[in-house]
Amino acid sequence: MLTLVLVMLSGCASYTQDLRPTRQALTGGNPQAAIEALNQALDVDHAGELPTNLKQDRVLFLLERATLLQATGDYEQAARDMMYIDDHLEWVDLSGAKAAQVMRFIYSDDAGQYRAPAHERLLLNTLNLINFLAQKRLGSARVEARRFDLLARYFVDADSRQLMPGILGLGYYLSGATFEASGEYDDAARFYARAYLSGVWPEEHPGRLEDLIALTGYRGRDLTDFDITEDHPLFTSARSRERLSRAEYRARHQAGDALVVVQSGLSPYRKAERVGLGWALGYSQHSPYAGAYLDADARRQALSLQASGALNSLNFPVLTDHDLPPRRQVGVVIDDAALTGHARVDLYSQVHASWTMVGATAVAAAISRAVVRAVAGQASRAATDAALRQGGSEAAAAGALGLLAGLAVQGTMSALDTPDTRSWTTLAADIDLFRIKLPAGRHTVAVDIGPMRDERVVDVLTDEFLLLNFSALR
Repeated sequence: MLTLVLVMLSGCASYTQDLRPTRQALTGGNPQAAIEALNQALDVDHAGELPTNLKQDRVLFLLERATLLQATGDYEQAARDMMYIDDHLEWVDLSGAKAAQVMRFIYSDDAGQYRAPAHERLLLNTLNLINFLAQKRLGSARVEARRFDLLARYFVDADSRQLMPGILGLGYYLSGATFEASGEYDDAARFYARAYLSGVWPEEHPGRLEDLIALTGYRGRDLTDFDITEDHPLFTSARSRERLSRAEYRARHQAGDALVVVQSGLSPYRKAERVGLGWALGYSQHSPYAGAYLDADARRQALSLQASGALNSLNFPVLTDHDLPPRRQVGVVIDDAALTGHARVDLYSQVHASWTMVGATAVAAAISRAVVRAVAGQASRAATDAALRQGGSEAAAAGALGLLAGLAVQGTMSALDTPDTRSWTTLAADIDLFRIKLPAGRHTVAVDIGPMRDERVVDVLTDEFLLLNFSALR
């Protein structure tokens, strides 16, 4: 029975393995096939259906499907899936002293409910902003922007903010565009200022922001987390500018206003890897939270087991870019004229940076569990040795059974302790922003991603904000 259980457990595919067909279909330029693979995983007939429950990682499968629906231009279904996920996704709060204790248990194995790290949770609201803006649903986009702002303010501390300035800046920028298109300039100035200070600004000069500051009288008093004062060059320059009326601002900045969003490549994903205990002990000290995760007793036990040869390695999730498409240069051509100047958000690097926040915790938890297993195995072997020393055939038989029982305990615990390889695997590696002004009329917009091109014809109105998303080619 034990053998059968172990075989069954060892045969269970990891999340990374489950998503391989989806990733390959997307990399091959066939997002529709990737969606169909996810529909099977969700046990639904088509993308119009939601799963009856979110057991067995279905919340994460649904997140992957929403990303691909957006890539195919089905923004309505993508937004519906993301709102559903928003209500059900659990995530890791990186702020506060209790985060250490929480994450120690979160990253125990892949048997529990998936909990998204901070960068994934913030990007969920950010990508849903794209869904709503692409559909010109400004009211829903404003709700999404406020959700993003709430999460960014209350659940990201100073340490994690430094690890993902681009992700935060992207959310702020799209929020600014949302409120600007809505004519709510006070909030637009507030969000744009945060995006600019986060380094996400696709225009050559901050003239749009300076005019907004001059128009609204915004003084940046809420920017304490950026250590900004009214003497900052941004506000000094804004005070020297001509103060525009709302109508003048619209004419200067919002006539034929268009934002082209290009999502390319794929971010690294997690895979299981056997690592040496010495490396793991060293890595567990990398995170600012790590000291709280692996206590001194566990460390001493691990070192003792390593010295005795009882524990030399363990399973651990690591980030990998194996089989991912190469990251490519992105260009935008409008009516045969190439655009210059844009902002690139490097999600690839920030996913890596975010992992450094939780990776040390994950390895510390893995060490703790490996120590428990090794101690259990040693106890069983000690019982066996004691029985054998008593002599006699009955004792020998009992000892042999004790040895098998010990191996069963240790083996079963090892089999159940599988590394958590779940993550948002269809997330783009880069998001490029191009902000342009177009005369009213019909235009051809072409996006080049390396040697590949995606092209579409759009009608531009002078008084309506236009967002174009390109994410089918990776």
